Amino acid sequence: MFAITVLPFGLAALYYEHITGDESIPTSNNGKFLKPPAQLSELRLQSIAGGELTPRKWRLLLYRPGQCGGVCATAERNLRALPLLVGRDAARVQIALVATDAATDAATEFPGAAITVLRAAGRVQGIDEGLLLADPLGNVVLWYSYAQVGKPLLEDLRHLLKVSEFG
Repeated sequence: MFAITVLPFGLAALYYEHITGDESIPTSNNGKFLKPPAQLSELRLQSIAGGELTPRKWRLLLYRPGQCGGVCATAERNLRALPLLVGRDAARVQIALVATDAATDAATEFPGAAITVLRAAGRVQGIDEGLLLADPLGNVVLWYSYAQVGKPLLEDLRHLLKVSEFG
């Protein structure tokens, strides 16, 4: 009797301990988990034209190293449409463009944009460009390539907003 009740829990704990950190574990998200999660403070964000990150919201940061062209510009257009597609939870999400190149004048590059424009003095380890998803506590938890900014991101964001009580 004892083995029937304890053995499954013991095997599950043993299995979990040996596969921690394994990339082959199936997940339902489309983005790539950052292990360990980075902190927004690592980016050392600076305001451009008065833009600031709002506390206690989910943040989508389009993170780019220089001029935005081609795939990056398409990702930026898709990102602008995201609040309409999220629906009633749009107020829980903040979108920001984060430029890392000091010579880039991102504030004039997207005139009239409904997104916050910031400059990053720091970097997230191992990430050069793409979209970063940060939780309301300031943890950067998911990374998306420019090509994933669209339906894959929207699916993950809807799921997060549905199951999350934060933001």
